[in-house]
Amino acid sequence: MGVHWPGRPVSYNPVIGCGGDGLACETRCWARAHCRRGMHPDHRKVAKWDGTTILRGDKVLYAPIARRKPTLFAVTFLGDLFHRNVPDEWIDRVFAVMAMRPQHTFLLLTKRADRMLRWAITRGWPLPNVWSGVTVSTQADADEQIPLLQNTPAAHRLLSLEPTLEPIDLTASGAQGIGECWLDYIQAVIAGCEAGPQRRPCPDKWLDDVAEQCRVANVPYWTKQRNVNGKVVPQPLPQDWPWIPKEI
Repeated sequence: MGVHWPGRPVSYNPVIGCGGDGLACETRCWARAHCRRGMHPDHRKVAKWDGTTILRGDKVLYAPIARRKPTLFAVTFLGDLFHRNVPDEWIDRVFAVMAMRPQHTFLLLTKRADRMLRWAITRGWPLPNVWSGVTVSTQADADEQIPLLQNTPAAHRLLSLEPTLEPIDLTASGAQGIGECWLDYIQAVIAGCEAGPQRRPCPDKWLDDVAEQCRVANVPYWTKQRNVNGKVVPQPLPQDWPWIPKEI
């Protein structure tokens, strides 16, 4: 399964399942909806999205090793690698796989930046072929998660504002250096409106304001989707993007 992101990454889900923490994202999570209608037995086992997680086994875990052609992977987009129910040892194995195939590029998102930070410091990151990212939807999310990402040892940092649920200021003075802002530590930003029934509003201005912040900071930005006349409309994929090889 490909992901509608720049470069069309291939799904890599050595862990699936999430939830059970009372996070605001749980009830409207697209991955939860995907697993609820999924046909694979593992999907049905985590469909309640109550914190049940499944470690998929060696066949899925080692899938990137079998692919020698340079490939872009979206890691655990049907769960969260840093969920409390994922053992450190399994995270170690996932990163070992990513380290064994330096020709591949891996995009990793979490809503648990605190654990990602602790794990990264303990294990001695970064891997040069891994993009480490967090997902935020509100200013409160940003205030909590982005400083943790900023302090996470990483070769590349990614920020996803999807869904964008209110105006978000990424130029906050929470960054460590004098005169710096969070965007000084981010190499790519993606934002977009919410999808699905009963989706919450996302005026174009919210997305356009983030785009302008990124433009001023010279950080690559892409709007994934907009709400146009009551319909969610995917936006064109950029051809020039930091994790897309230039020869493609």
